[in-house]
Amino acid sequence: MVATQQCMVLDQNKELIFKAYEALNQGDIENFGELLSEDFQEIAQNGDGRSKEECLNAFRDLRVMMPDVRFDIKEMIAEGDKVVVVENYSGTMTGKFRAQEPTGRKMSVVAVDIYTIRDGKIAELQSIFDTASVVEQLGLGE
Repeated sequence: MVATQQCMVLDQNKELIFKAYEALNQGDIENFGELLSEDFQEIAQNGDGRSKEECLNAFRDLRVMMPDVRFDIKEMIAEGDKVVVVENYSGTMTGKFRAQEPTGRKMSVVAVDIYTIRDGKIAELQSIFDTASVVEQLGLGE
């Protein structure tokens, strides 16, 4: 009985993450935000944290910069309150990013996202990817 309940929780956690990726890929940032806990934290690669609103604004900015941005799940593993996703993160820079004009260049990198689920919501996200490769592929700073 306990093993069955644990499997159900893991399946629910994975379903929550599938919904999050579906919302992001459709550009539905508001729906994505509803899947996040009120005290959500995004942990950057340098260890800095971003609040729920800061994270949502970052995804909005990303959509402006790369309207065709995609996060395609390659593998998903759930254990306890964690869900780990290996994804292909790709897009074309056809929009402005801060002071940077669009380059029209495409990028594609593998990313690993580690989610913590609490009370049926995403409480934390840590995303790991090669930012230098993204900068190079998009021709930023040239």
